[in-house]
Amino acid sequence: MKKYISIMLLVVLAITGTVFAEGDHGMDATAAVDVYDLSKDAYFTETVPVVSLMFGKDDILSTDVPAFILNGRTLVPIRFIVDTLDADVDWNQEDRQAVIYKDGKEIILTIDSSEAIVDGKKVQLPDGVPAKLVSYKGNARTVVPFRFISEQLGMEIEWISDTYTAVIDYPHRTITDVEYTTYNGIPAIAVKADGKINYNSMYLPAVKLGMTDQLVVDIPNTDLGSRNYLSDEVNKNGILGYRASLYETSPREVVRVTVELEMHSRHNTHYDKETDTLYLTFNNKIENISFERDSEAVVIETEETPIFNVIDLGDRVAVDIFDSVLNVRGDEGIDIHNDVVEQVRYSQYDSDYPEYDKVTRVVFDLQPGISFSENMYIDAINNDIIAYTTTDPMNQLKYEYPTLVSSVLTLELDRESRSNITNDEVNKIMTIKVDKDQISLLDDVKLDYYDSIIKYIEIDGDSERGSYILTIKYDSETTAQVITGNTTSREVAVQFTGKESTITNPVYGNVLIVLDPGHGGKDSGAYYGGVAEKNLNLDTSLKLKDLLEEAGFKVAMTRSDDSYPGLYERASLANALQADLFLSVHHNALPSNTSVQGVLTVYDGNSASKTQFAKTIQREMAKGLPAPDKGLQNRPKIVVTREANMPSALAELGFMTNDYERSLLVQDYYRQQCAQALFNGIKSYVDSYLLK
Repeated sequence: MKKYISIMLLVVLAITGTVFAEGDHGMDATAAVDVYDLSKDAYFTETVPVVSLMFGKDDILSTDVPAFILNGRTLVPIRFIVDTLDADVDWNQEDRQAVIYKDGKEIILTIDSSEAIVDGKKVQLPDGVPAKLVSYKGNARTVVPFRFISEQLGMEIEWISDTYTAVIDYPHRTITDVEYTTYNGIPAIAVKADGKINYNSMYLPAVKLGMTDQLVVDIPNTDLGSRNYLSDEVNKNGILGYRASLYETSPREVVRVTVELEMHSRHNTHYDKETDTLYLTFNNKIENISFERDSEAVVIETEETPIFNVIDLGDRVAVDIFDSVLNVRGDEGIDIHNDVVEQVRYSQYDSDYPEYDKVTRVVFDLQPGISFSENMYIDAINNDIIAYTTTDPMNQLKYEYPTLVSSVLTLELDRESRSNITNDEVNKIMTIKVDKDQISLLDDVKLDYYDSIIKYIEIDGDSERGSYILTIKYDSETTAQVITGNTTSREVAVQFTGKESTITNPVYGNVLIVLDPGHGGKDSGAYYGGVAEKNLNLDTSLKLKDLLEEAGFKVAMTRSDDSYPGLYERASLANALQADLFLSVHHNALPSNTSVQGVLTVYDGNSASKTQFAKTIQREMAKGLPAPDKGLQNRPKIVVTREANMPSALAELGFMTNDYERSLLVQDYYRQQCAQALFNGIKSYVDSYLLK
C-alpha cells in the first residue's frame, strides 16, 4: 500500500507546474537523470545528453527537469508542450495516462507504453520511446516524446546540431502584405500572413546615437512569397516608413520587419487570430494630469517625450499632444480657481489634425482679463509637460558654456543674499541652498544634461523649509569652483571645468559600444548573501556607460532597468545597430567551492577578433582589480557572444559565492573600480585594433 501511495504522489507531482529559467549556453552537456521503470517499481540513473529548447526565435528555455535524449529520441516535460502550444492536459490516475487536448485533437500517452492513442486510434511511437516519469534534483515530472507530440499538434521541428537545440514552430507561412493602417484608432503597421505565425520583437533606441529609432520584428519560419523585399515611406504620426525582407535562410527562413520612427515611441504588438494579422502600434500614453498647488503648476505626465502644440485662443489655452492616447481615470477636468486658471479640461481630440490619428487636447480656461502670454509658461521637462500659471519659473537659472571644456551655472536672486554652497569633491556632488523668497524655480524637477561636464541638476523645493536645494552631479573628471554666492551677493555662480578627455572626442565619436548587463527581470542570476547578480551587473554597466560617454564613445544598453531581454535579442540589438564592440557584464558563482576568487573573461575562440578583445579585457581587469587572474575561458556556445557579429566578450567580475569577494562587489567604490577596468580594456582595444 505504501508503494502505491508513493507512486501516486509522484505521478500527481509529475504533471504540475514547470519553472522556466534562462541559461546562457547552447547545451551539448550531459545530465544524470533518474528515470522511473514502472515494471520494476524503481528508479535507474541515466546519464543523458541535454537538449536546449526554443520556440520560434524566442530565448533558449529550459525546465526544472531538462529536455534530454533517451534511446535516440528527445523527451521534454509535458508542461513545456502545454504552455508553449496553449494545449490542455489531464491525468488519468487509474491508467497512468496523460491526455493532451488542442483544437479538437486528443492524444493519450501511457507511462512506459510504446503506443499512443490519437483521436481514438492506436499509433506506434517513434523507436518505441514512451512517455516516462523522471526525477532531477528533487523535481519529479512526466516527459513525453517531443517531435511526436509537436507534429501531431501541427507544429514543425528544426534541429540545430552544433548547439543541441530543438526549435518548435508553427508550420511555414508566407507574409502576404505589410501596410500602414490604424488599429483601434491608433497608428499601426499591419503584417498579414496566410496562417498563424510566431514573432519576436525588439526596440532599438538609436535616435541618441545619430540614427533613427526602430522597432524590429522577426517572424520565424516564414517567407515573402515571390517578393524579396517590401518597403514604403509613411511619414505620418511619427512613423517614417517600414521594410520587410528575408533576414535568415538557415536553419529556417525568418522574415524581418523593421519600422523606422521619427523619435522614441511607445509601442505594442497585437496579434489578431481571426485574420492572422500582426499589428504594430505606436503612440504616447498620457498617464496622469494633476495640479500641484505648491508650485501652481499643472503637470501632464506622458510615457515618452511628448510632441505638442500650444494654441492661444484668447480666453483659453489649448495644448495638443500628438500621437497620444488619454489614459487618465476619473473626471475629464480639474477645478483650479486660482488667479490665472479657472479649470482644466481634457479629452481625445482629433478633428483639426487629419494627418494624426490620435491627439489629446488639454484646455486651460483662463480667468477674465487674463492673457496667456503674460501669465502662463508651458514647457516639457523630460516626459512631462508642465503648465506653470505664472511667468517663466526658470528664467532666473542659466546654464551656459563659456568654452568647449567648461560651463557656468548662474542663479539670479531678487536681492542680495548669502546662499549656502557645499561641494563634495569625492562623490562629485555640489549642493546650493537658496531661500525661496529670493528666487522662483520649479519644484521637484530633475534636469538631465549629460554634456560630459555635469550629469544633472535636481531642484528640491520644500515649502516647510522655505528654501530650494539644488543638487548638481558632475562628472568624475570635472572640477567645480564657486565664483560668487558664499558671500552676500545678488548672484550665485559656479564654474565647472572638464578635462579635454571628458569632452566628446571626435576620434571615438564614431565608435559604438553595446553593453549587456547580464540577467535581469525574471532572471536574478546568481543570488548569495541577499544580493542578486542582476543588480550588480546593471549598476556596474551604468557606471561603465558613464565613463565611455565621458570619453566620447557612443553607447547602447541591452537593458537600463530591471527588465529581461532574451539572449538572442541582446546580440540581435548589437547586430542591428552595427555596433563596433559588445561586452556582457556578469558576476560569477561556484557554490561547490566557495574559496574560489578572481576575474575571468569568456569568449568565442572561433573568432580571432573576439579572442583578442577578450584578452584585452582580461588583461585590464587583472591589472586594475585586486583579484586573482582566472584567465580566459573559450566557450564558443555562449549565446550572447556567439551570435554577436562584432568583437564580443563576457566579463566575470568576481565570485559572489566567496564571502570576501562579495563584500567588495557590494561596495559602490569597488563597482566603480570594476567599471574603470572594463573601460580601460575597451579603450585599449579600440586604440590598438579599431583606430590603428
